[in-house]
Amino acid sequence: MVAVRAILFAREHGLPLIILGGDSEVVINAFKSIERSLASFGHLIDSVKPSLEAFTYICFLHTCRLGNFATHNLAKHARGLSVWMKDVHISTPS
Repeated sequence: MVAVRAILFAREHGLPLIILGGDSEVVINAFKSIERSLASFGHLIDSVKPSLEAFTYICFLHTCRLGNFATHNLAKHARGLSVWMKDVHISTPS
C-alpha cells in the first residue's frame, strides 16, 4: 500500500511534517480513526499507526480522483525509478 510506504519513507528519512493525500476515502478515514480498521488492508494501516507519533505534524486529506490526476501520473512514470540519497538536511521554520 502506497500510503504505508510513504509514511515509512518519511519516518526513515527523518521528515518531521507529512501531508498524505489520496483518492480512497476508506484509506484516509482509516488513518484518521482511532479505531482498528476493518478493511481488508486494515492490518497494514494498523501496523503503521504507532509510528505516526514520531511526526511533528501529520495530515490526511481526501481528494477526488480528478484532483489526484497529476500525482497519479507522476507515480506511474516513477515506477522502477531508483534514487540514492546520501544526506538529507531539513530545516524547519521555528
